[in-house]
Amino acid sequence: MRRPFFRKQTRSWYVWVGKKLINLGKEKKLALVKFEQLNSCSSSDASLEPVVSVLNRFLAWTCNNRSQKTYRWYKDFLRSFAQHIGKSLRVTDLTADHVDTWIEAEFPSASDSTIRGAMGAVQRAMNWAVGRRLLQYSPLVGLERPAGGRRELLLSDEDCKRIFAATRDEPFRNVLKVLFATGCRPQEARLVCGEYFDRQEKRWIFPLKESKGKKYRRVIYLPEDIVQLTDQLLEHNATGPLLRNSLNEPWTANAVRCRFRRLAIKLKLPGLCAYTVRHTFCTNKLKSGVDPVTLSILMGHRDTTMVARVYSHLEAVPKHLHTALNKECINSTFSG
Repeated sequence: MRRPFFRKQTRSWYVWVGKKLINLGKEKKLALVKFEQLNSCSSSDASLEPVVSVLNRFLAWTCNNRSQKTYRWYKDFLRSFAQHIGKSLRVTDLTADHVDTWIEAEFPSASDSTIRGAMGAVQRAMNWAVGRRLLQYSPLVGLERPAGGRRELLLSDEDCKRIFAATRDEPFRNVLKVLFATGCRPQEARLVCGEYFDRQEKRWIFPLKESKGKKYRRVIYLPEDIVQLTDQLLEHNATGPLLRNSLNEPWTANAVRCRFRRLAIKLKLPGLCAYTVRHTFCTNKLKSGVDPVTLSILMGHRDTTMVARVYSHLEAVPKHLHTALNKECINSTFSG
């Protein structure tokens, strides 16, 4: 294999592999790493295969080894990427520029979280191929993704009243009641079934396969009004999903998403979504004095890390922080 060389016109490094010119990228260090990895590739390496071939192998593996929800999530992003790059692009020619142009074309107004997920899906497929020894290296080493976004909207009591006032139909009001009262994940509200109800202990107990992470059974504890609502819903749907739309069909993720999007527009609450309610629930419980360990259990987390890092928005409540500060000062040595 020839030595790599630099082209001023494109400000990139290249190397000839047989009769094919390979783009090694713009940075010299990464280009040399890629060159050394190319140099060590065997003839059975999938790096000379089309990118879509590797993507299809990864999707087939995901379909057989992961949940259907995970498979669909990857499929939506990877098929979009495959259509963008075409069928002939080889793995050796794949660069971060292909991912960047895809994002610009397909996700021009998407949030940082969506863009991060899309780029991560492509990276994951390449890393999977490396792990399976189909590739010697990932061509997307060093791909820069945006930081994960954080939902900053925190609902006030007045916002909550406006949301309920703007929701006239009972089926979606029931969804809102469950989300606001329990702080559960939106998908948990959609998937909870009558069979999960433990009336004696006032809780819903999800089977392992329906619990996030599938390592521990998710338990959602219910306030009295949601216990009563569960009893009412069980009269109509003793089995299957409890929460249903006006057609007595289970709510879909997209239907819930669309309802919140319409509320956001109508009430002028940009960023409002189902998870906003969960974040508000967590922050309000912390304000009311619930300790982080107990709250983590209520939220369905194994420790307090997620509560501290993502869900609490106490910095958005200066009055609460000043109250906490003043309580500390009363007991300080400077108060006398």
